[in-house]
Amino acid sequence: MAPRLIVDVQGQTEPESVEVIDSEVVLFGRVPNISEVTSDSSVPSGSVRSVAIASPGVSANHAAVWSSNGELVVRDLSSRNGTWVRLPRGTTARLPNVPDIRLRLGIEARGTGREPLPERPHYTDSTDFGARIAEAVGAWLNGQHVNTRVWVGPEGSRTGPAATPMRLANGESLFVEATHTVDERFHERMARVCRYVAEQNALFSAESATRSDGMILASAVMRLAHQRVVEAATKHLPSLLVMGPSGTGKEWLAKAYHRHLGRGGPWVAINCAMLTRERLVADLFGAEKGAYTGAQHTMRGAVECASGGTLFLDEIGEIPLDVQPQLLRFLETGEYQRLGAIGQTRVADVRVVTATNRNLREMARGGTFREDLFFRLALEVVEVPPLHRRFADAVAYLKAQTLGPVSAYEALQPAALEILRSHSWPGNFRELINFVRRLPFPADVASLDVECVKRAIEMGAHTPLRSFAAPQAAAASQSIAGWTASLQESARAFTEDFERATPETWGDVTVFIEQYLKPWALAQLGGVASAERLDDVSIARVAERIRADRGTVIKQLGRYFEALAERKARE
Repeated sequence: MAPRLIVDVQGQTEPESVEVIDSEVVLFGRVPNISEVTSDSSVPSGSVRSVAIASPGVSANHAAVWSSNGELVVRDLSSRNGTWVRLPRGTTARLPNVPDIRLRLGIEARGTGREPLPERPHYTDSTDFGARIAEAVGAWLNGQHVNTRVWVGPEGSRTGPAATPMRLANGESLFVEATHTVDERFHERMARVCRYVAEQNALFSAESATRSDGMILASAVMRLAHQRVVEAATKHLPSLLVMGPSGTGKEWLAKAYHRHLGRGGPWVAINCAMLTRERLVADLFGAEKGAYTGAQHTMRGAVECASGGTLFLDEIGEIPLDVQPQLLRFLETGEYQRLGAIGQTRVADVRVVTATNRNLREMARGGTFREDLFFRLALEVVEVPPLHRRFADAVAYLKAQTLGPVSAYEALQPAALEILRSHSWPGNFRELINFVRRLPFPADVASLDVECVKRAIEMGAHTPLRSFAAPQAAAASQSIAGWTASLQESARAFTEDFERATPETWGDVTVFIEQYLKPWALAQLGGVASAERLDDVSIARVAERIRADRGTVIKQLGRYFEALAERKARE
């Protein structure tokens, strides 16, 4: 009976089963080449049968096996990862007297250390989701010194046998294929890539559901805020505080939290700024008949109506101080009383989302908002930035609004778009919506100039607009003197932080360049003067200009503005 060889391949669930007959050599490899084996004097002459194994961890010609005097002979053909022989229980192996023979007793090869996952992709919507995923995965694998080809194609498209397909949430597929023989850690890394893709798919699906409500999620900063809200819901945190200016989408985020809780209960919303003290208590906790003037019947409160679901308290900063203890007790115990029902305690199981455009931290420090209530509400705090700090969301909205045959974005001349990017948008999305409504209809491609845009903004502005400089003039103002001032500022920052006038070691020089000079230079190249102006448009402009990836730009500029803020705080 011919001996049977079971070949386990890392990364494959089913082993290869091969019979080895006398006078025959079996060649295993990713792309086996019989002619190379027949010219190898260490392999007996005779018939050669090739077995192709489509695994990136297998070398082109990996190993040769043949039968000799009733025994199997296994020869590694200088493969990258070696050929490991598993010794069955109760058997003996006679090994030749050669150096570097290793036995691995029933354990697989393991990678060393724990590599991080790829960076979060900076996509806008479904049209570039796959491309940004491929970009992040390719950059990460390249950083791990893994030679691969990463691309995106239609789901189910034909690929090479060694390509690993992964389905993406936008209907495309991500393909990863090793271009050279990989080492034993490749499959562990690919497992990390699969987990990364699964996480990004889940986030994309969550964002798609929120977009279907009408919310714009194009900027990286807004998508991060949305991600934090979804994570708070999936962790079943009982409360969430959303802070940000009016008109930035806080209620949409609150609804996203409710959706991802998965509790199935109702959504109940109350605007705390619209009710008197007495009506607020009644609307929150309910009221018995006759509890206050006009209470002609028993009333169920929002807490009772929201039991099993989510209660959204908008403008929580407007809630009167004497009502706050009742809300605090309910948040801590789940117990409440209807107005006029003293001693009759009720219980409700409610998740609470609060939102405000006021600075609750300052209010708590100043005594206009209870500190204990703030700490109870601030279990998870998500801050929503104003529109001028996430101009990519404004661009996405402009692209979605039509002015006849073209979108509002297509109708803008480049200089006019720069005017919009320079505007502070104090009214946030409400102001942007009205701005689009004022534009001429219908419009043609690039038909709206700077003057048209300025008129449309000024019509709804409550304060005079500052003078706008044309982009060309702004670029011309970046003189050598400006660069010199920036370099001097970075040198002063290094001196303050390290308490020495100049770098003294090569390590100091490296720190000075990486943490001070590079961020300052990027800020100059992009013309980004403040963290508030750090939006996706400016990030893309800097990345394109210096031919760097967005992640590098975000990291360097973030480091620059963070250090700048710390120095200002010390002044």
